[in-house]
Amino acid sequence: MKKFFTLIFFLALSSQIIFAFSGLGSGTSGDPYQVTTAAQLAEVRYSLAAYYKQMNDIDLSSYSNWTAIGATVTTGFTGTYDGNSYKITGLKIISTTALYNGLFGVIGDGTTWGLGTVKNLGIDGANITVTHHYSGILVGYNYGGVIQNCYTTGTISSSANTVGGFAGSTKGTINSCYSTATVNGSTSVTQNAGGFAGSQLAFTGQTPTIQNCYATGPVRGQTYVGGFIGFRNNNSNVINSYSVGGVSGTTIGGFAGTTGTGSTANCFWDTNTSGLSTSPGSEIGKTTTEMQTASTFSSASWSASDWILKDGSYPKLAWQLPSVTAISPTSGTTGTSVLITGTNFTGATAVNFGSTAATSYTVNSSTSITATAPSGSGTVDVIVTTSDGTSATSSNDKFTYVAAPTVTSLSPTSGPTTGGTSVSITGTNFTGATAVKFGSTNATSYTVNSATQITATLPANSAGTVDITVTTIGGASATSSSDQFTYVAAPSISSISPTSGPTSGTTSVTITGTNLSGTTAVKFGSTNATGFTVNSATQITATSPANSAGTVDITVTTIGGTSATSSSDQFTYVAAPTVTSLSPTSGPTTGGTSVSITGTNFTGATAVKFGSTNATGFTVNSSTSITATSPAGSAGAADITVTTTGGTSATGSSDQFTYVAAPTVTSLSPTSGPTTGGTSVSITGTNFTGATAVKFGSTNATGFTVNSSTSITATSPAGSAGAADITVTTTGGTSATGSSDQFTYVAAPTVTSLSPTSGPTTGGTSVSITGTNFTGATAVKFGSTNATGFTVNSSTSITATSPAGSAGAADITVTTTGGTSATGGSDQFTYVVAPTVTSISPPSGPLAGGRSVTITGTNLSGATAVKFGTSTASITSNTSTQIVATSPAGAAGTVDITVTTAGGTSATSNSDQFTYSTTTGIDDAKLDGVTIYPNPVDDRLYIKGVDEGEIAVYDMGGCKVISAILANAQAVDVSGLAKGVYTVRITTPNGRVEKKLVKK
Repeated sequence: MKKFFTLIFFLALSSQIIFAFSGLGSGTSGDPYQVTTAAQLAEVRYSLAAYYKQMNDIDLSSYSNWTAIGATVTTGFTGTYDGNSYKITGLKIISTTALYNGLFGVIGDGTTWGLGTVKNLGIDGANITVTHHYSGILVGYNYGGVIQNCYTTGTISSSANTVGGFAGSTKGTINSCYSTATVNGSTSVTQNAGGFAGSQLAFTGQTPTIQNCYATGPVRGQTYVGGFIGFRNNNSNVINSYSVGGVSGTTIGGFAGTTGTGSTANCFWDTNTSGLSTSPGSEIGKTTTEMQTASTFSSASWSASDWILKDGSYPKLAWQLPSVTAISPTSGTTGTSVLITGTNFTGATAVNFGSTAATSYTVNSSTSITATAPSGSGTVDVIVTTSDGTSATSSNDKFTYVAAPTVTSLSPTSGPTTGGTSVSITGTNFTGATAVKFGSTNATSYTVNSATQITATLPANSAGTVDITVTTIGGASATSSSDQFTYVAAPSISSISPTSGPTSGTTSVTITGTNLSGTTAVKFGSTNATGFTVNSATQITATSPANSAGTVDITVTTIGGTSATSSSDQFTYVAAPTVTSLSPTSGPTTGGTSVSITGTNFTGATAVKFGSTNATGFTVNSSTSITATSPAGSAGAADITVTTTGGTSATGSSDQFTYVAAPTVTSLSPTSGPTTGGTSVSITGTNFTGATAVKFGSTNATGFTVNSSTSITATSPAGSAGAADITVTTTGGTSATGSSDQFTYVAAPTVTSLSPTSGPTTGGTSVSITGTNFTGATAVKFGSTNATGFTVNSSTSITATSPAGSAGAADITVTTTGGTSATGGSDQFTYVVAPTVTSISPPSGPLAGGRSVTITGTNLSGATAVKFGTSTASITSNTSTQIVATSPAGAAGTVDITVTTAGGTSATSNSDQFTYSTTTGIDDAKLDGVTIYPNPVDDRLYIKGVDEGEIAVYDMGGCKVISAILANAQAVDVSGLAKGVYTVRITTPNGRVEKKLVKK
């Protein structure tokens, strides 16, 4: 479609328009294009000079923004559009760019007077909003064209100039039109706004005219705002027209906003409804009462051929009267449904056939009424009345009453139900007969010999008396005794009882039907009954002869023929049933098992027994299949037997059903397990053979093994914490629940915190474990090692003693019947290695304490205590390999310095010994004269200021590397020392001094 319109646009630019209308017609005056759809209405813009005729109401709601037909003054509509008294709905325009808005943009070419015609068209419920000039609901600009017998309703809004409820502007002819539309112009912008037309302009050499028109909607704008017309130019006329709508704006008038030198003749406006008492032209203001008085207009020479003038209402146009253009059918009898076609039927108050009111009528639309013809005779006019008046009579509204036919006699008056008899029908008014019926059945054929005679062929029918009726356009003949024809029927069988019996015969069968009197024969298939008695016209009793198994028709013969065969007469010879197999072959003693029984000759089974007990219920699925429900029975085998009309099945091994007792559960081991499942449970009880299911609560066991009739081993599935009944299901049913079958699902324990969270690798730490589900704990482990011992304090608390372990973190886990706790950050216990002391410096100090001692070793981090012997020292600094502590007061002598951490207390050795000395307290200033040189030193170190004493050299790890006895100015060989920094300790009777020495 897109390509199609692109082609049209291109050719239009080339002045070579190719147009193919999608509907009927050729576009000429004698064969106009027939517009039936919105799309076809849109196609009018592609052939603006053609002839068009609208064939029905059209809805434009599928177009969200209608583009006007003839959108510019150079491409105006110059053809003829006949609305044919139909309307257009759903017109919507939202335009911000285009001039000339409306259903039609421009009508005419502005040069040729009277070119372009639109007539007999209504536009209902339009909704137009524009921002450019020249806008009206029917046409934006009537550029010399002719518009007649049209109307508009709806709303048009404009923020530009020249806007009207019917036409934006007109310089052509508009006759017998009206608008009830609301006109919303801008009160700050819009010039030339009118309830009917925005403006009327001159046409060179012609006098544009608006005649016999009216507007009832409100209008607003800025200047030149009128209830009927906004602005009028010279040489234009408005004749016999009126307005009643409210007017608002700056420069306004009741009828016209302003007027030039054009003529206004016999025009009026309502001073009450408009709110205005003046208008700038010669139009006349009247009150509402005066406007609704017929003489106001008749005295102004308004013609009754143009107007409907009635007291109590505003004038209406004569074409608004209803008119009847066709009726269908044009003849009939009383009660005939007649479709009346015409115009202006909306609100019809009466439909008459001549002077008689229609029995009933329905207004289908403004152009269609369905009415029911009342009693009448001859030819009458069908007349429609509305509040505006009554339709004029014409040749188009004639309805002719036609007399109904009568039947006076028949020959013959009876015949067979199979039909085929030729019947002569005598009567009146048979001409044009359209149907002959025997009762409600059409004759097989008929011939109208004359107005008084018809020959008809009898159709097949039911036995009995029927009326023969003849139908013509005048109706159907009334029934009477003179038209009755009797059908004589062959015998028929409606039922038999019983419907089956043994192949040996001798069954007494009651046959029910019709027309059985005078029966001469009764047969079972092709074999005569052993005997029969006619009890009445509707009943026979017959004895079945011997026959083979199967179904046969029972037929009855009378002088009327032999009864037709059907399912109603079928008698079945039945062989005795047999049972060949069962499924299942066993079930519980409580009954209720659905058993499929296979065999032969099951049709019509009357009983199924398990042993001597009737089945609870059974269904015969087919001649070879029965489904039966087992009754309650004792444990053991029972024969299933089937009974039919043909007898009872013989018993044998193939029909044996075994009643099985329900299982019982007497004990379980173990009686609990984790919620994760997987516990192997030994179930003890009775009647376990053939178990089909083991359930823990409502959940099937992960698996099970039937060990014997009294033992099953099953694996527990996952389950929720709590007790669950273990049930066993067999063919005998499901075990009853009780305390002996209860299995308890135990939730796995969890560890949420520890205290303390660390201890020595030697173990022995008492750890408080907090968590959930500790009851019945069977193990506590530190990593993979069992706790030395543990006590379950409650379901949430355990106290355990740590075993020896390797340094590092280990998860503490708790194991119960519910499983082992999952590991996580909350259960980690850290094994810490005991500290060691490898050296101290200095190795001695005064009895009063206060000496800063550097302790070197391993695993010293987190020291909780440093002791000199048994006295606790204060810690100044702490790393993993060194602690600086202040010696406490002590007694003279040597003590071990020990370090305590979470890993324990360091073992004592020579490396940790510290000496409390009475001489250490001598003032070190007495030894200020002691010097060592050279420093740094290479091979030999000299000591000055010492007469006697001892020298010791320590490396930075606190190890003594040289020891010697000193004399004055004695030299010490240090050549064997490695390069580095050393401490030289010189001890004399007068005190001790330490010097730092650098070895080159």
